[in-house]
Amino acid sequence: SKEAETHLNICAVLSEIGRHTAALQHAHLALELLEDDLFETSDNVKNCIKTKEGDANYGENVDLDRIAMLAITYYNIGSEHEFLKDCAKSL
Repeated sequence: SKEAETHLNICAVLSEIGRHTAALQHAHLALELLEDDLFETSDNVKNCIKTKEGDANYGENVDLDRIAMLAITYYNIGSEHEFLKDCAKSL
């Protein structure tokens, strides 16, 4: 969602200026929005099935851009915890 993307951008800016607690809050907001969007119903995300050749066969409803944004969000949350010296939560 555009709103989640905006929160990720705010997170990046706040992190750059050293406001890691506020950046973490925006990363969590983005995570909540993305998870709500992606996992609202079981029909929104279909299983990834690997073929014999190792290629992934994704369901037509899977939005790979949002999946990538979800991964970036988790990375940002971990990075902000690391900046805040909360190593256990950064993993």
